[in-house]
Amino acid sequence: MVRDGRRTSEIIKRVRGLTRPASPSKTSVDLNDAIAEVITSTQGQLNRDGIPLRLELASEMPRIKGDHVQLQQVILNLLVNAADAIKDVHVREPGVVIASRVADENHVLVEVRNSGPGVKATDADRLFTPF
Repeated sequence: MVRDGRRTSEIIKRVRGLTRPASPSKTSVDLNDAIAEVITSTQGQLNRDGIPLRLELASEMPRIKGDHVQLQQVILNLLVNAADAIKDVHVREPGVVIASRVADENHVLVEVRNSGPGVKATDADRLFTPF
């Protein structure tokens, strides 16, 4: 528990650092490790909300160049949104699925999906409109 708390604290500290003006720190990132760290910090809440999480992570993923914290923030946002979408829905299986795979020789793919009802056709036009 202490180790998980420290890891979560470190993620939060790095995310707070994003609010300061600075260029992204591009390093070699293992996406599966970044996903695992996000899951460590959110698994408890998912369990409390009764939301099943299934991982379909590729066994061999190349490292990518990117900002580790920013990538974690994107994964965290997608995971939280996916969980919120099915929080009050009775059809939960398979719940939330996070998958990673090699898309082609120059691209990797991380997918976060849920078993929720989806977006209403009437809301599709507003989907990416800023608040």
